[in-house]
Amino acid sequence: MPKKIKTYVLIISKNFPAHHDKAGTPTNFIPNILNKKKLHTIRNNYPLWKKRIEAVNRGEAIISLRIWNGKPYVDKQIEILKIHNAQIQQLNFYYDEAWINETQPIDKVRLAINDGLTLPDLKSWFKGYPKNTLGLIHFTNFRY
Repeated sequence: MPKKIKTYVLIISKNFPAHHDKAGTPTNFIPNILNKKKLHTIRNNYPLWKKRIEAVNRGEAIISLRIWNGKPYVDKQIEILKIHNAQIQQLNFYYDEAWINETQPIDKVRLAINDGLTLPDLKSWFKGYPKNTLGLIHFTNFRY
């Protein structure tokens, strides 16, 4: 009997969230992912996403990149892309600094650009966000 492949859903925002300075305006994340201008996404719960990425890379799961077709949690999700191989890096924010794997400093401007944002947009997106260990899920071969 064939092994059942798990699907992990990764929702990509079509618009900036309500708490953002640009709330409701388009993010252009999907075209930027498809054009390889948005190289990664930042997600809470690094340990969970690390386990999921490992399962994907073992061929036990896929990541389904999706957007909401209207109102989140009410309307349907539309699959944009299936990811069969991915990488994750640990991202830590400490005050006004960012680190990969707690040892490698990273320029926040570069982080923002590679995430499809400007630095002010990145700061607004994560304002009030717990400064903890995040997962940096890569869509391309790029790594910090």
